[in-house]
Amino acid sequence: MDNKKLDRMEDMLSNLITMVGNLNQKVQNIQEENATIHEKLNVIEQEQTVMKYENEKQFTDINKQFTDINKQFADIKNILTDMQADQEHIWEKAARNERELAKFKKHLQL
Repeated sequence: MDNKKLDRMEDMLSNLITMVGNLNQKVQNIQEENATIHEKLNVIEQEQTVMKYENEKQFTDINKQFTDINKQFADIKNILTDMQADQEHIWEKAARNERELAKFKKHLQL
């Protein structure tokens, strides 16, 4: 073979080696970026797990507060029912006493 062909083949081989080297560098960069993305995804998953735990805790707290409120409402309702019964009893006694006073007044005026 003549020198021109050899020089051209060397140039082509040199270009090919350079291209393969560039491709290898790009692949390595992509792998590094993938590793970084994977690490970020792991961090996000951990944060999601923490947020899920906090949400579950808040939901549990809200349910407990709701239960407490319902219990307090039932207690207040019972107290008001008792007060209403007491008031009705007092009104009955007051009405009876007023009738008796009216009778006494009538008898005393005679």
